[in-house]
Amino acid sequence: GTRLYSDVFKEVRKIDPDVKLYVNETGIEGKENKESHDRIPKLLEIVRQMQSEGAPIDGIGVQAHCVSYYYPQGFYRQLEECASAVDEVAVTEYDFRNVDNTYAPEHLRDTLLATFSQPKATAFVIWGYQDSMHWRNSAPFYDSSWNEKPAKKMWDSMVNDEFKTKTEVVSDK
Repeated sequence: GTRLYSDVFKEVRKIDPDVKLYVNETGIEGKENKESHDRIPKLLEIVRQMQSEGAPIDGIGVQAHCVSYYYPQGFYRQLEECASAVDEVAVTEYDFRNVDNTYAPEHLRDTLLATFSQPKATAFVIWGYQDSMHWRNSAPFYDSSWNEKPAKKMWDSMVNDEFKTKTEVVSDK
């Protein structure tokens, strides 16, 4: 059951009323099509059960340890399903295993766009950035000799250009 987890969430909220509490799930990397079965229904069943037990759940974290390159709308649909049960969603662990890096920049771009197109998305965390320090030895940004990989340029472009606010204002005193 979920009672133990619900009790832990309640205790943590007592200890720190401002902490964000997320249920974090793996195996979420997109869907081949809208009829594809995935982990989301079972995850939402767990989240809703915990909520009915009084667990203060702020969001769902997606461990996007991707090994397949599904179309981006499939990932967006999964985020949307998660967002139906909570106030926030976040990619808490992103990586993409692509041996020759052929599709890594595009996958990162598409996953970033799908994530930040979801109004309830709050974060996108890279899970390891250098191969020798990565759990799969396949980090997104640097190989084991610290040579930059193609996805790093995409990250810089998206974060520093595409998503960056370019408005300048002058405030009063």
